[in-house]
Amino acid sequence: MHRRVWFLAAAAVGMLALASSAAAMRTTTVSRASAMSAGARALAAIPRTPAARQASKTVNFAMEQDAGGFNLSNQDFTGSWAAYFGEVPEIRGIYMIDNHGKYRLDLASKVQATKKTLKIWIRKDANWNWQGHALFPVTASDFIYTWQQLNGVNFPKNNVASTVGYNLITRAKAHGKKQVTFYWKKPFADYKDLFGYIYPKKALAAGPDFNHFWSDCVCGYPDKKPISDGPYFLQSWTPGAGLILKSNPKWYGHTPAITTIVGKLYDAEASEINAFKGGEVDAIAPGQPISSMASLLTQNGVKHVITPGYTQEHMDVQFSKVGPQSGAGGTHTANAAALLSHHWFAQALAMALNRQPVINAVYAGVLPNNTVKPLNNPFYTVGPLATSKKYQFFAQYSNKPAAAIALLKKHGCTGGPNKPGAGGYWTCLGHKAEINFYTTTAPARCNISMPAWINMEKAIGIKLDTHCYTAQPDFFTNLLPNQPHAYFDLAEYAFQGSPDPAGWDAIYQCLTKTAGGQNYKNYCDPKVNRLMTKADSELNPIKRIAEVQAAAKLVSRDVAVIPLYARPSFLFYNSKIKGMGSSDNPTSEGPLWTAQSWKWGS
Repeated sequence: MHRRVWFLAAAAVGMLALASSAAAMRTTTVSRASAMSAGARALAAIPRTPAARQASKTVNFAMEQDAGGFNLSNQDFTGSWAAYFGEVPEIRGIYMIDNHGKYRLDLASKVQATKKTLKIWIRKDANWNWQGHALFPVTASDFIYTWQQLNGVNFPKNNVASTVGYNLITRAKAHGKKQVTFYWKKPFADYKDLFGYIYPKKALAAGPDFNHFWSDCVCGYPDKKPISDGPYFLQSWTPGAGLILKSNPKWYGHTPAITTIVGKLYDAEASEINAFKGGEVDAIAPGQPISSMASLLTQNGVKHVITPGYTQEHMDVQFSKVGPQSGAGGTHTANAAALLSHHWFAQALAMALNRQPVINAVYAGVLPNNTVKPLNNPFYTVGPLATSKKYQFFAQYSNKPAAAIALLKKHGCTGGPNKPGAGGYWTCLGHKAEINFYTTTAPARCNISMPAWINMEKAIGIKLDTHCYTAQPDFFTNLLPNQPHAYFDLAEYAFQGSPDPAGWDAIYQCLTKTAGGQNYKNYCDPKVNRLMTKADSELNPIKRIAEVQAAAKLVSRDVAVIPLYARPSFLFYNSKIKGMGSSDNPTSEGPLWTAQSWKWGS
């Protein structure tokens, strides 16, 4: 629900971590050990068969990525599955994005945005349920506290993933407990994606600071009892194993029929799918396809939903000119530091790639060939703003290996092939055309796309030294978020977000103390900055689209990213579970957005 941040989407993982920094790890060692022992016992007590779970009103749902932490506004805790299980069911926002990409009022009963103000009316029946404490209302004070935590001004040391939008608010005024007005410095067009995540001020007052609270719970302090204003509590989390949600019958919406939801973590998608086939779990939402998924499409007792998604599979291109830099198990090489910031070299990299056959191989047996097309717009993934011919900015680089060789020659590179596949590697500007490429251990990446990219780049004379890392902690927590330092040259992974493009600000803004929180590639183009900033305050939708697309065109010119494809969203579930048919939400809300409506049937 915190849609100002684009979450890091991952396939099944192996090793896990609590937070990215050593300091954060030290502060949670004792609590984590305690949580593991209590949580492990609770997980062990979960019924093992679908029939037993039906009798106990329990649903087991496979998880592909461990949480790492649950403060989803913290730059270190932006994992998709942490949001699915540790935010959407417990911490509500003013809007919910549905499975069709439409915004629905949720925690707010009314929202009114003008050029000067943002007024929010909070539901009168919205209350915090902090276990062991009396109910207390969600109030304007909570909204103001949330804004102060995220605006980059009141608490400048907060490790905020994105201040965009919040930094355009100059002041706030409460009108009683259930109404609040925020005053703009400049209006913010994507106001519906603000306040998707409201902090309970009262419950956090006695806790650690922003960079450390909710590192292992969604709770109040100092007792660390679960807290929620949504349909479920995060009852326990066992790092490396899973977590348990318990229903909150005192929230403002439909009383959940399912009283317990278990997120079971699997270290490989094959294990996840086998667990579903064997009845160990009742639902799965695989991020990337593997061949064993195909049989689920026709298996008795299984229903499935496939939805066009807001998840962008892509390659990040590292723009840092400082190298070599090493850390977190990765290296930004001197070769890449010298070459990748030159647009012509990055353009040659992109020209080498024939994405469609690789995409077909990724989805082989699951979707017909060419169902998923190469993505040629860096800011839009679904609909005509992504697919219209005039917005296909990246198509100019698609599958042009001969042109890539000619471009490298034009810029004085020597030693490479005269034609694709003729052999040899280039030396450009005195540096070998040899760079490090990192991705996760997901089979679709490590076993399918990575070998293909190696061969395609080899054909034009660029060598990729490849590395497959576990998603957590090695790739998402340790390798990526180290800016301004850089520990990779190229990296393939995915971002998952919302229908509005404003979320890309934090990814493409020039890095400062309060901006570019997810700009892991250290990219900076002042023209892109200005266009995105202007679009943020443009209330005319036609003019805003023009400004965003102008920025997208420049990002494509610079090859700040190599967009690969928009990943479809998959959901497979036990046909006896009713109400799950609309749960396949392709946005960052994820598959638990309607969990309060699930129930076991016959």
